[in-house]
Amino acid sequence: MMTAREIYQRLKDKFGEYEDSGLIHSNKKDIKDIVWEIDGVYLYPLMKDPAVLYIVHHPVSRFNLAFEDDKEPDEESENYILEYHAKRLNLNLMCIHSLADKILENELNRYLKDKDEKDIIVNLNKFFNQYINFEFNIYTTKRAEKLLKKNRHIRIENRLATYNYKIRKEVIYIDQLGATKDLERPKNNNAGILVPHSVTDISAMIILEREIRKIMKK
Repeated sequence: MMTAREIYQRLKDKFGEYEDSGLIHSNKKDIKDIVWEIDGVYLYPLMKDPAVLYIVHHPVSRFNLAFEDDKEPDEESENYILEYHAKRLNLNLMCIHSLADKILENELNRYLKDKDEKDIIVNLNKFFNQYINFEFNIYTTKRAEKLLKKNRHIRIENRLATYNYKIRKEVIYIDQLGATKDLERPKNNNAGILVPHSVTDISAMIILEREIRKIMKK
């Protein structure tokens, strides 16, 4: 059995440290189960059991949750009530945002390895359908469509967890819909394959939960 702090340390050791991901409160008790939600408003009413690790994916505002190692909590944050609730009831709470996105990015890279670039849309649908039980559409820019039709090697880069990257004209980028406006503006004529944000969020958190359960078994 492991505490919330021990679980987070293992995650950090394996996947790295991110400013918008961290441990908010640990009651130092062994974790018996995991409950997560994308947004805090849905997680709040579920937070009751001191033996559960509660995880929220989205901070409401930028870096708004106070992590245990922060010197000064942000009392003006919209999610302060979530943090306050965890500490008042002595519950285990984490915010895992970019760290979960990075796990998703790594998992997708493994899945796409050695697969034909021409079949990228088919393979992306197969990958995300492992985690998603509702219909969704992957958006492809006109520039990406043109590159995919060419009979030559295509360079495709996965950027689901990478921000502020330089866009090159002969590269197709996989990203979240709404995350990179330069890929979506038609006048920029950039090549993007864009996955709905809700699809990437849910997939990332399902994979994160699996990783944590593996850690807990060791």
